[in-house]
Amino acid sequence: KTIEAGLIGIRLAALGRARSVAVVAPRALVGQWLAEFYRRFARPLTLFDAELEELPQDVLIPADDLDFLPADFQRELLIVDEAHHYYDDEALKVLAGRSGAVLFLTATPSLGGEESLFRLLNQLDPWRYPDADALKAKGGEWAQVADLARRVESGENEKTLEREFQKAFPGEADLAQLAAKGESEELLQRLVDRHGLGRSLIRNRRARLHDLFSGRDVVSYELEDDLGLFLIDHLRELKSQGKKVLVMVESTEDVNRWARLLNEKTTLSVARFDETMSLLERDRQAAWFNRVVAAPGEEEPASVLLCSEVGGEGRNFQVAHHLILLDLPRHPDKLEQRIGRLDRIGQTERVIVHVPLPQGDDRRAVRFAWLHDGLNAFARPLAEGQIAYEEFGEELKEFEKRGIDHEEFGSWLQRVRLWTEKAQERAEQSVDPLI
Repeated sequence: KTIEAGLIGIRLAALGRARSVAVVAPRALVGQWLAEFYRRFARPLTLFDAELEELPQDVLIPADDLDFLPADFQRELLIVDEAHHYYDDEALKVLAGRSGAVLFLTATPSLGGEESLFRLLNQLDPWRYPDADALKAKGGEWAQVADLARRVESGENEKTLEREFQKAFPGEADLAQLAAKGESEELLQRLVDRHGLGRSLIRNRRARLHDLFSGRDVVSYELEDDLGLFLIDHLRELKSQGKKVLVMVESTEDVNRWARLLNEKTTLSVARFDETMSLLERDRQAAWFNRVVAAPGEEEPASVLLCSEVGGEGRNFQVAHHLILLDLPRHPDKLEQRIGRLDRIGQTERVIVHVPLPQGDDRRAVRFAWLHDGLNAFARPLAEGQIAYEEFGEELKEFEKRGIDHEEFGSWLQRVRLWTEKAQERAEQSVDPLI
């Protein structure tokens, strides 16, 4: 997403339409944006400082500083990273309204449900998308247009398509004429221009970019021994193979606990990444882990990165392809964020996700069964993750209390599995070829 945003910005600048740029990003990703724009596009960004009398043309604004912008602040191009966090942000809505061009970036536009996507579109262009109700009302129309586009792509009979387009768009005779001539590319382009979300929403689907991804596998371990022994043994074994490992946990307290253990019991070089560290410290630790060889006079690169949930979004750690999850989130989208630190463009190896399951830990066993056997979320990104959580989340919490051996758990898991298969099928069938 960062690279595409930069490419769009460079193109608009060449056309004279983006001589000034504002990038809004979560504070945790500020360092990454500074480095990426300078290294890849030779366009340095300046970090926003409310005390500066005059702001530079290209500025990077931590999202929690939006309220401190001058009242008249505007730029020709506004880029917002991880935009799904800000669909209700009034300061961002005002800034978007004053910007010449607006680009929202998100891998999970529907993280808050379908409503969040509608509200993001309203933030993006309130004139075109005035409210969620209007968008929902248009949903049926867009589905009809998408269906016609699929039929055009599949090469359906030209006479049949001509009749369908005459019926669907009586005031747009050129569409029916293009259908009759079999000029599918031009026809699809005009549909994008005039109907649906194609001019506002661009989605890079993994199915179309599959050659850029190496795939992933999950390995689970039923433990009789202590979780700490498992971690030490696995890290030592992977280190002996020359492998780097990302270890993810939920909280800073967990990072502290496991860091102490590894420092006391091993000689491994362990980097850490958590909420208590400054942005500079995080960036230094991430850089230490991402290095493959040490520069002269530097210490050996870290072979392990211990990371809390704050590292589960937006960071690139594909120098590793082994991920150890010492706990499991309930929400499948959070799992995908974790795996996505390694399973991303630029990864050259299959990603291996290691999941230890200590004996007697019913909550962890239930979550693993839910994510793996029910949703198949370790094997692929789950487009319907939020909907699945809304559908089954409360029952999941109940089974965490009852345990995996409860007599109803097997039938519930089967119900989740069948729902997932149908939801995946619906998602594939409903892919809009105009987006």
